Amino acid sequence: MKFILNTFIFCLFASSFSAQTTITLDNHFEDWNLAPSWSDDGVGNINKAAITHDIDWVYFYIRTTNEVALDENTLPNSIRLVIDFDN
Repeated sequence: MKFILNTFIFCLFASSFSAQTTITLDNHFEDWNLAPSWSDDGVGNINKAAITHDIDWVYFYIRTTNEVALDENTLPNSIRLVIDFDN
C-alpha cells in the first residue's frame, strides 16, 4: 500500500510540471481547484494532497484529518514532511 501511495504521489508531482497554476496565499483555497490533486476518504491523516507551480514557486497543499502543529511538542503528531530539492 505504501508503494502505491508513493508511486501515486510521484505521478501527481510529475504531472504538476505540465500544469502551471499561480496560488495566492490568502486563506481562500479556490486557486487549488485547477491543480492536480490526490484525495483519500479512507483511514489516515492525509485527506488531500496537491502540488503545482508557477515560474517562480512550487506550491504544496496538504489537508489533514486532525490539526497538525509544526512543533510536535505543542501538538504531538506522526506526520513527517520531508522535501529535498537538489540544484
